[in-house]
Amino acid sequence: MDFGFICDLEFVIWDFFMIIGHKRQTEYFQKVLAWGALAHAYLFFGPEHVGKRAFAEGIAKAILCEKMKLHGQSCGISPFTVNPAGLPVERNPAPKTTVHPQASPWSSGAGRKKGIEACQSCEKVEGGRNEHITVLSVSETLISKKEERKDIPIEDIRELKRMLSFAPAGNAWRVVIIDGAERMSAPAANAFLKILEEPPGQTIFFLISPDPEHVLATIRSRAQGIYFSLVSSDDIGEFLMGESVPKSRLDDITAVSAGRAGVAVLAIRNKSEFEEEKKFLESVASALSKGAPHFFPFTERAASDEETRARAANEVLRILEGRMQEEEDIGRALAIAKKVKNVVRIVDVMTQTNVNPRMSLDLIFMEGAGT
Repeated sequence: MDFGFICDLEFVIWDFFMIIGHKRQTEYFQKVLAWGALAHAYLFFGPEHVGKRAFAEGIAKAILCEKMKLHGQSCGISPFTVNPAGLPVERNPAPKTTVHPQASPWSSGAGRKKGIEACQSCEKVEGGRNEHITVLSVSETLISKKEERKDIPIEDIRELKRMLSFAPAGNAWRVVIIDGAERMSAPAANAFLKILEEPPGQTIFFLISPDPEHVLATIRSRAQGIYFSLVSSDDIGEFLMGESVPKSRLDDITAVSAGRAGVAVLAIRNKSEFEEEKKFLESVASALSKGAPHFFPFTERAASDEETRARAANEVLRILEGRMQEEEDIGRALAIAKKVKNVVRIVDVMTQTNVNPRMSLDLIFMEGAGT
């Protein structure tokens, strides 16, 4: 794809989407866009709530921004700007290599570029209603009924294929974001693979997943892998200070966020939800510290809801990984690493089979409590 992009890096906070950290990923896309080598499909993977989807939406804004197309000047709400003379003409995929950049602090500053108002396209992206962006997830549907789904079903992938079979209006570019690509059902994944095998013109796909191993291997092979790590405490702290968060809350939010920028954003947007998240994480830590059989009442309650048991399992995994990184004794660190591996295996079984979820969660907490 010959975009001929010229990218202007800056720390960007906008009303609906926030990017915190991930400077190296942005620098990588700066070069890719400048070379006109944007691939037709990307797989953004890494821990939950670190900004993978926000990053994809930032690229989408740059591609679709009306002001950039007309004047070469962005609305100031995307980390990328575009040279309108080099808009895409034909596909030129980047090499199929996986990038593992580390998070790095952005330059200081926040907010939109002063004096520049958002164009209609960018405002629609912020409001989740841009007609050139299609988002699919377990909770965001095309034609299937949200209340009846636990995965992304084939019905929605078929509808996506039908939508993409039409030429884009006005020669515009289209962006497809599949948030939770590992949640596609087997038939849906196979149907989506056929779309990637013969990708429609002027369409870019962003697949988002916490673990690429859970995405169909043949889909992974057709997408450029980009890893997003946890965000540093310095990055989160800089963002919070830019949002005028009082010092009394700053340390608390940074600690609870534990590298997950999305949790820090939640603390600003919805204090009550953040406090609920904080209470839940404290409950997990308390249950682990008490050990078996004292944590059984907690695991019984958590196992009854799919989302809650997934959150509990992920928090146990995060705690174990933190202990492993802090452990100075190599023997103990290896022992904790073995527990991490066991928890990952149990989580895989719990999420992909019909095994008893209560028993699985009990085993996960036993691993976490036994360190």
